[in-house]
Amino acid sequence: MTARRTLTWTIPGTPAQILHRLGDPDVARRRAAADPALAAEVTELATDTPDGAALVMAVTAQVPTSWVPARVAAALPAAPRIVRREVWRLTGDDAVADVAVRLEAIPATTMTTGASLRPTAPGADTSTLTYEIRLDVGIPLAGSAIERAVIEQISRGYDQEAAVIAGS
Repeated sequence: MTARRTLTWTIPGTPAQILHRLGDPDVARRRAAADPALAAEVTELATDTPDGAALVMAVTAQVPTSWVPARVAAALPAAPRIVRREVWRLTGDDAVADVAVRLEAIPATTMTTGASLRPTAPGADTSTLTYEIRLDVGIPLAGSAIERAVIEQISRGYDQEAAVIAGS
């Protein structure tokens, strides 16, 4: 089974203005710290890279074992971690991100995410931030329970980050 979620928020500014703000190290640190349950740290932050990316941000976080069912947490070989790297590119008035996510120590797990920033209307000074999340856990019997639990936590974390982004 696959868990899917589409998350959207309205953020002040054009996509270019928002990416500029997200490139500020203080905003990046606040974004990483938005979910206090995660011991998250920014491991990479770059703007206007030679390959044309407007923003590159990577975050590594310790995932609480409470994110997964207790019987699964007890069997994990190590404390779970999540590693996320976003590469944002401006495409006209929009911005699109390739988002690579690894959930470490949770076996047979794949997570794909895409993100976009689009003006809410032509000439608007607000944008819609959207994340598309797909989570697959290929563990018989426990997979769907893990998917439900983890996608709820990831969605909550993105909500907290969106509040930081909107307030930056």
